[in-house]
Amino acid sequence: MENRTRGEPHRMIMICIDSFDSDVPQGHIYSQQNEDGLSFNSLMQLLSIAEDNFEKINFPQAFLKMREFQPRTAAPPPTSSESKMRKGRLATFSIRLMFRQNASWQGSVSWLEGSSEETFRSALELIFLMKSALDSKKQTAIA
Repeated sequence: MENRTRGEPHRMIMICIDSFDSDVPQGHIYSQQNEDGLSFNSLMQLLSIAEDNFEKINFPQAFLKMREFQPRTAAPPPTSSESKMRKGRLATFSIRLMFRQNASWQGSVSWLEGSSEETFRSALELIFLMKSALDSKKQTAIA
């Protein structure tokens, strides 16, 4: 029972996209552990920050250990230039991670501006869902 009450807020991350030039997202990521937010300037940084967040608290627990060329060294996380900003200039996504299985993520993503929610079976599928939302926003801005 303790895991259930502990788990829900720890499963959630908020991704705020401020720019998406040349399909490179930039913005901030928020979680219960990083309420002031952490900046990211690429897709790789976004995924690394989120994965490090879940690894730090070991929740949801990874089904298997990720393979690495070299063991990770603890690097200081990037800091946010704007604290407590909870809305991206372009888009805001609320991610609810249910599992970390098969060296990937499974859960649901809510696009707050588009008022829609989809489930995803991998981090790659999550990326494509976020990209489709950003592309549709770009299309409506052009029209």
